[in-house]
Amino acid sequence: LRLKTVAEGVETAAQAAILCALGCDYAQGYFYSKPVLAHQCRSLLEHLRHERALSDTLIARVVRV
Repeated sequence: LRLKTVAEGVETAAQAAILCALGCDYAQGYFYSKPVLAHQCRSLLEHLRHERALSDTLIARVVRV
């Protein structure tokens, strides 16, 4: 079926590690970031770009949502 899995509410590194080991495709939650306002999203992604590679496509998709 080529489905992707998304875990919500990830709050600890241990939870993230377990999800990764189980093959979870995506995750979100306080472990990654507290909620941000829409106008703050782009600056957050620009900041994260310095820590890990983020494509311009990813940034554009998130900002448009």
